[in-house]
Amino acid sequence: MNCFFAALKATGKHVMAGVNDEEGLHKVLNLASMLAGGFEKLQKQPFISVITSFAISPLKLCTQSTLIMQEAVRHRIPVALSSAPMAGSTSPMTMAGTLAQLHAEQLAGIVICQLTRP
Repeated sequence: MNCFFAALKATGKHVMAGVNDEEGLHKVLNLASMLAGGFEKLQKQPFISVITSFAISPLKLCTQSTLIMQEAVRHRIPVALSSAPMAGSTSPMTMAGTLAQLHAEQLAGIVICQLTRP
């Protein structure tokens, strides 16, 4: 919440940051709605987006981040899907294997978003 407040106070540009839980997301939505002149205006032209580190490599989902991601998508707020496999540690050693895993995790996030709100 504090990151969004400070950034929105300092700029008129798009702001992207993370939140810790759905309650924090709702606080950010309330703040952004006040600045936009209403929630409907915010939905039509969102100037905030949420970073969601939903993937726990290899091929697992973080429950809390996935819930935040779904709640943001339900409210038509853009999300940045963040997956970060590390070659040889949380993904295969080869670049091809790591890229295949990265793509699988990112596609899983896109599918969840689309199933939540097409």
